[in-house]
Amino acid sequence: MKSHNAPITKVGVILRPSSPELKTTFLQIKEELNNAGIEVILESISGGMIELLGRDFHQLATQCDALFSLGGDGTLISMLRRAFEYELPCMGINTGRLGFLTALMPQNLHTFTSHLKSGDYTLQKHLVLQARIYSTLNTAYEDNLDNKNQTPAQTLIAINEFLISKHELSGMVHIDASIDRKYFNTYRCDGLIIGTPAGSTAYNISAGGSVIYPYCRNILLTPIAPHFHRV
Repeated sequence: MKSHNAPITKVGVILRPSSPELKTTFLQIKEELNNAGIEVILESISGGMIELLGRDFHQLATQCDALFSLGGDGTLISMLRRAFEYELPCMGINTGRLGFLTALMPQNLHTFTSHLKSGDYTLQKHLVLQARIYSTLNTAYEDNLDNKNQTPAQTLIAINEFLISKHELSGMVHIDASIDRKYFNTYRCDGLIIGTPAGSTAYNISAGGSVIYPYCRNILLTPIAPHFHRV
């Protein structure tokens, strides 16, 4: 069954940092998209790296129909974090070593361009995590949760994972984990990875966590060097 979405006529491109050798690949991709009737706009930092003009990220995100990253998974994830608030379709073109999320190779782009222009493509949504950090100097954690007017000190977005870790080299952290305010588990460890399926092949797998299909709706809790944990 075909999926019909808004036609993509203007694409913003972000390149892997410190990679001026990507200029040739970018120009080839730009020509490929232009031939399909799709305008290409380069992000300003990427443009400076390869000595071409570009636009700042906010302009890119507000003027384009989609964003492409040119690099590896790290470049795509960095772009996704920046693009999150704009709710734009994003795609990674793999020129790096790791390509779990960036499956499309530059030489295969021509098979996809006509689908972009016609809207005959499928959007796949990934699970994203949000963390809210509250000050506990004067207010208990539970009070912060119950008080809807309480403003978090910081709100963060994660595509791969959040990491709660210790400050010192010695000792461990003690973490009580709850799900929907119901006690789940206690971890005594060097740190706790709270990961997404997309991030399961990143730090999580190095710490012995499970690998999960990217489009599942699971949240991973993986302790790092645990001394004791119970479920």
